Amino acid sequence: MLPLVLLILAIASALISRFLLLRAAFGLSVWWGLGIFFPFGPIFFRLCHPEEARQARLFGLAALALTFFYLLSAPSIVPTGRFGTGKSAGAITNKFTLPFRDHLFFGAKPTPLPTPAPTPTLAERRAANAKELAQLRQWNEQLRIKKRDLLHSDVDGNRQYESELASYNAAYTRAVAEHTVLSAQK
Repeated sequence: MLPLVLLILAIASALISRFLLLRAAFGLSVWWGLGIFFPFGPIFFRLCHPEEARQARLFGLAALALTFFYLLSAPSIVPTGRFGTGKSAGAITNKFTLPFRDHLFFGAKPTPLPTPAPTPTLAERRAANAKELAQLRQWNEQLRIKKRDLLHSDVDGNRQYESELASYNAAYTRAVAEHTVLSAQK
């Protein structure tokens, strides 16, 4: 609830800041008011007329502070590195970890780390490999029929067939290598 309140206040403060800047610009001249809508127009107005833009600046700074507190209080915004699956993912997100963030607001407890999936047994791996080889045999039969019915003049069809054949060969090579490894183990 707190992150939502902070976000709403930050947005409201930013909108008030923009409204005050527009009012000050149109108060000086119509040209300054229209210039606010162009890229870098608000920056030029603030540089040329800092006294007129003072109220807008205060609300803008308030919006910046509220956005900062929103980022601190919203657990789903700041990456924590807890959900990385591999070493590389953990290494990337760990440099952004804020260990104090979970306890900063309302004393929230960190969520426990997920337990890894159990590794399959040798019998389960053999059964999965046998199932994969059976599926590859069916795929090979479909490819044989597709090649038989394919015309030499069908360039797109031949290109798709070659791509599918390369995928099949890669999958078959992996399955046979796994079968060889599983056969060697007792």
